[in-house]
Order: sequence, then C-alpha cells, then structure tokens
Amino acid sequence: MLDSRREVRWDYLLPKEFAAAVEECPVCYMPLGTLERHGAHLPFGLDAMKAHGLCLRAAQEYGGVVLPPLHWGTHGWWAEDYRRGDDSRWPADKQPPGSVYIHEGLLINLLLSMFREIEYADFKVCVVLTGHYPTQQVAAVKSAAQQHMVSNPLKVWALCEPELSGEVEVGADHAGKWETSIFWALHPDLVKMERCPDPETGLFTWCSEDALEASPELGERVVQYIAEQLGQGAAKLLEEYEQERDCGE
Repeated sequence: MLDSRREVRWDYLLPKEFAAAVEECPVCYMPLGTLERHGAHLPFGLDAMKAHGLCLRAAQEYGGVVLPPLHWGTHGWWAEDYRRGDDSRWPADKQPPGSVYIHEGLLINLLLSMFREIEYADFKVCVVLTGHYPTQQVAAVKSAAQQHMVSNPLKVWALCEPELSGEVEVGADHAGKWETSIFWALHPDLVKMERCPDPETGLFTWCSEDALEASPELGERVVQYIAEQLGQGAAKLLEEYEQERDCGE
C-alpha cells in the first residue's frame, strides 16, 4: 500500500505531481453528492463530503487521483415540487431552504462531459462514488457511466457506498446510524451529537432515530472496509483495461 500521507487531491497537485500520479496509477475517483438536510447534527454537504473522504482513503492507500466533491445531485425532477411542498403525494414533507436538487438529465450530461475530460487526462479507470443515493441519483450516475463506455475505452465504475457495505454492516439510511458513523470517522469536528434530536423541537427531523447508535469506531471500520473495496476494485478494472488493450493490438 502507498503512503497515506501523500497528496492525491487533483485540485491540490502541481502539474508535475499530477503527471506522476496518473502515470503511477491512472485511476480517477469522482465523489458525488448534493446539498441536503441531514438532521440538526450534520452539515448540508454530508453526502459529497462522505464520498470524498472514502475516495481519499482509497487513493491514498491504493493509488489514484481524487476530484473535488460535486455537491449537485438529483432526486428526480419531481423534487422541484416536493421540496416546495407543492406535491400532493407528500404534503407535509416540505423541504426547508438549503437543500439543492438538479434535473437528472442535467446530471447525466455533466457526468458525460466530466468523463470526457478524465479520459483526456490519460486516466484508464474512473470510480464514481455517490454518497447521495435516492433511486433517481443512482440510476442517473449508472446510466451516464454506461453511455460513456459504449464508445470509449475508459472503464467507469459507478456505485453508491452501501453497495460495498455488507461485510461490516449494511447501511443506506439518511443521517442515521450508518451515515452519522461514517461522517463521524471522517470529520469528527463536524458531527454535533448534542443536537440529535433537535434540541429546539425534540424531534428527529430529516434524520433517523438510530443516529443515536452511531459511533466513530463503527464509522472507521466501515470507512476502511469500503476504501479497500474501492481500491481493489479499481485495480481489477485497470488490469482488465490493460488486458483488453493488449488483445486489441
């Protein structure tokens, strides 16, 4: 494994450092999320920050370069009505200001453009990890990956972190035990458990009650396991890329 102290953030690298990193391990990590309420104890940026932290851990230990987190995600186009309280299906679930959702088509087009630039930078594998995982977001991310690979050699692995969680503890909650634990391990200074439940209302609003079962120890076990799965999975895809290229020559 590589030195965990090495710089792997694309936006922090100097040109010579970037070229060396890509030559050493041509794997790009793309962390996705959105800005969204996660109870009173976690920040709006949790989804993308969570994915970014997992990607950083994987790249530091297995090689690769990590893009800045993307805080623009989707809940489907109906979210425009939902978050304003204008959707009759969820009349009581109005999203307070602060959460941000875009059209899934816009997200797909953005990702396709990003894949093009990643391939131009000589990466062979792109790991797209979304920390925001309603059905619409995950479907959009996987669709963009498949569309790009139809006519381009770049290997794109699109997933959300619960897909890799089974050996530790399966999670896919919203600001509950799972997300709170992971974020606690990655950003302990940003987790405010004294505000869970919301001390002003006494309610678990926009979070799960089992957030009270969260711990940084569980979070660290999950983070390490997922980072290993990401790094090892990327290495396997890179090997497949090289084999396919050799067969084509």
